[in-house]
Amino acid sequence: MFYQTPLLPDNKEKMKISQIVLGAALTEWGTCLNMVVTASDGAFIARKQLQSETAMNPAEVIEAIAQFLDEHGEHARYGKLELAGCALTLEAAIDAAGTNTLEYFELAAWKDYPLQSELSALLGGAPAAIDTLVNGLLIAEFAADSPAYSIPQSVALVDIDSSIMMSLAYRGVILRSPQFGALGHMQIAADGAVCSCGGRGHLLTIASTQAMIGRIMHYPETIQRIAETSDGIAKTITPQQIWQLAQEKDTVALNLLNDLTQALAYALSFIVEACDTDQIIITGDYAQFGQDWLWLLNHRIAEFCQPKRAAQLNRIVKLGTFHADRYVRGALALAASQIGN
Repeated sequence: MFYQTPLLPDNKEKMKISQIVLGAALTEWGTCLNMVVTASDGAFIARKQLQSETAMNPAEVIEAIAQFLDEHGEHARYGKLELAGCALTLEAAIDAAGTNTLEYFELAAWKDYPLQSELSALLGGAPAAIDTLVNGLLIAEFAADSPAYSIPQSVALVDIDSSIMMSLAYRGVILRSPQFGALGHMQIAADGAVCSCGGRGHLLTIASTQAMIGRIMHYPETIQRIAETSDGIAKTITPQQIWQLAQEKDTVALNLLNDLTQALAYALSFIVEACDTDQIIITGDYAQFGQDWLWLLNHRIAEFCQPKRAAQLNRIVKLGTFHADRYVRGALALAASQIGN
């Protein structure tokens, strides 16, 4: 069963100057909560990040959001503030009605939790929405780049991080079901590495940022090259560093880039052909590789597509607008979509 939310709101009423929107995104397996409050003119009023050593439970998340809101009830420019809408996005499976979390990394506290109603009640009955991180992000990306008069027939967003998730909209509404969008569990190689779900050769094991960084750790010489560009210490390794090595013709980095691009191309070709998608937006760390990588990706996708669709790839596939703060921007866009802004 699918439930639907508009990519662009039907209600065009404007917010009052004293009204605010609150967006919150729970990431990193429930240990990181990012919250932002914006004014009706889009200006950021406040933001806050909470980091926990263990996964937060629903009550803790809601209480943190309420406390953050209490801390910013007035503003020097806007005066006494009124909450117009709130949204929380997270990595959970959400029921078809968009009200309860069905499952969140097998954490008992989140199972069948009435998150939407509890959040709304604690915030004084203000409009509240819950959704997945990737669905909120699709609303943000779409609103930032697509005018209302040119809505594509179908648009997909693929977010690549430690997980690989997809959101799909058809005729201006996001199509959703509790299990929909786990693109990372598409099988690419039957004899590949074991996935976290127990399957083999899933897209996650080849093309996720975690897989990419995990593979390069087996090559000390490449790690040393990264350290040489990081003041002699490679405390953390990022996809951008590996991309830079590939540009310098490092063999290990080039092979990694080739493998992940080929695997992603196979998965994306399925979206292009089977879903007849008019537009695909790529977000996450790889989107920061830029147009050179996008050209390579499209070239690989074309190998799996019919000639007519292959010729359209430059128009179909694009890189996302938002990067480091993309999830909380998605939560803000989701909140705004509930009140017509």
